[in-house]
Amino acid sequence: MNSLTTLFEETTREWPYFMQHVEGGTISSFDDLICEISPEVAFHLVPKAAQLALDQQRPELCDTALSLAIDLARRSNTTEIPTDLKALLTLLKQSSTSKFRLVDYLLEWYRLAV
Repeated sequence: MNSLTTLFEETTREWPYFMQHVEGGTISSFDDLICEISPEVAFHLVPKAAQLALDQQRPELCDTALSLAIDLARRSNTTEIPTDLKALLTLLKQSSTSKFRLVDYLLEWYRLAV
C-alpha cells in the first residue's frame, strides 16, 4: 500500500482533484498508472484505493481516491470483488465525504446493492 499511498500523496499535493485540464483536453491525474499496470495488479490495488478514500478528511481527496478506485476496477476487467473490498465499500457508503455518487458507482460495478 505504501507505493500507492506515496503516489497518491505526491500526485494530489499540488492538485487534489482527479481530473486535470491540459492543452487539448482533460486527463486523469492517474492516467499513467492506469495505462501501465496489468489487470491483475489493478485488481489488487482497488481495495488499497478504497482504503485511501476512507482515510481522507477532505472531500476532494476522497473523490480523487474513489475515482482512482473506479479506474482501477475498470482496468481490472472483472466484476469479481477483491478480498476486503466489500467491507471497505460498506464503510465508505456509511462515512464517505464524497459529494458525488462514486461509492454507488463502485457498488454497481461489483453488482452489489446500492
